[in-house]
Amino acid sequence: MSEPVLEVEGLRKSYADKVVLADVDLAVAPGDVVCLIGASGSGKSTLLRCLNLLEDVDDGVIRFQGEEVSDPGSTGARCAAGWAWSSRASTCSRT
Repeated sequence: MSEPVLEVEGLRKSYADKVVLADVDLAVAPGDVVCLIGASGSGKSTLLRCLNLLEDVDDGVIRFQGEEVSDPGSTGARCAAGWAWSSRASTCSRT
């Protein structure tokens, strides 16, 4: 089995007193197709916004290709903020 291209461990996100995501774990291997299904207000969009780094997470780790991107100072996080990631070259460059 290959290493996950995306890993989420213990992800937590809340807005004020409302916990939207609590202890979310997810692993997506290369070639996987993932579908998020749930009731309105169950946290689907919030999870996607956290994965896209559009929302800061309260706790937990998001890794893309083994590199932590949930830390605002990481290279992966910089790639999400106006940089383009090249999986072929395993680098990111300013767009």
